[in-house]
This record gives sequence, structure tokens and C-alpha cells, in this order.
Amino acid sequence: MDLIRGDKSEWLGRFKIDEYIIEKDKYIKGKWQKNLITDKWKEQMALVTTGTYEINKITMHYLGLGDDDTAPISSNTSMNSQVGALKPAITGSIHNNTTYNIGQGSWYYESTEATYYGILKEIAMFGRDGITMLTHALIIPTVTFNNTKTLNILYEVEY
Repeated sequence: MDLIRGDKSEWLGRFKIDEYIIEKDKYIKGKWQKNLITDKWKEQMALVTTGTYEINKITMHYLGLGDDDTAPISSNTSMNSQVGALKPAITGSIHNNTTYNIGQGSWYYESTEATYYGILKEIAMFGRDGITMLTHALIIPTVTFNNTKTLNILYEVEY
């Protein structure tokens, strides 16, 4: 799936989850999945043209994982059932390509981070303020996370 610049769809982005199974020294490359851009992010991005936006509400920074499989809607402002704390992006991984209006970031989950263990069913990206939910999606198929693997998550969004 490619991002389509100027598409009117609410699904202007994608994420993928790559898994590394430690015992087997095996990588499982995830497939790109669509993510939903929230109304809050759209509102903040519209304010950019007026100069009255808040940079911490529009800058991708934190990632949330959850174990609820309720379909997200664009008016969501929080996750349905978050596991663990919001996770900051890997240092230096947030990039914005203003030529193509695409933002990108990466998050890494170590096998020892037990607060994230479980069957992961939902994912959301948050602004640098740690409050404003920018995207929300279901993880299909779900991903089981435990002490036998690590996860690397890549997010791309069109703005």
C-alpha cells in the first residue's frame, strides 16, 4: 500500500511491526497496515496555516499499544485499553519530508519490557505533549509480545 498524496481518505498513513524471535534468531517482517488520522490531529494541522498551532500537539513522538479490538473512529481521543506507558520514539528517528509531506518515526520494544507483554490489538501515535492522539488503528493480525522477542515499529503518515 502506498501513501497517496492529496487523497481525501482518513487513512493517510501506515505502520508495520517487525518481530525478532530471540531463541530462533529469526526476523518476521510485518506487513504495512493502514492507520486512522484522528480529528484532533486534523484540527491541529489546519491551525498550522493560521500560525496558531501548538507544536507539541502536532509533532509525532509517543506510541501506545493496547489489547482492545474495538474499531477506531476518527473522533477517538484515547486508546481503548492501553498496555504499558506511552513509549517515546527512538532518538533521532522522527523525520519529516516536507517535499512529499510525509512524517516517519520508529519505536523499539525490548524483550525485557514486561509492561507491554500480551496480545497486542491496537496501536496509537501521540504528540510530543503525550496527550493528543494523532493516529489510531487495529493491529491485524494481532501480535503476541513476551520475553522471547523484540518489536520494531515503523510509522509513516501524510500530512
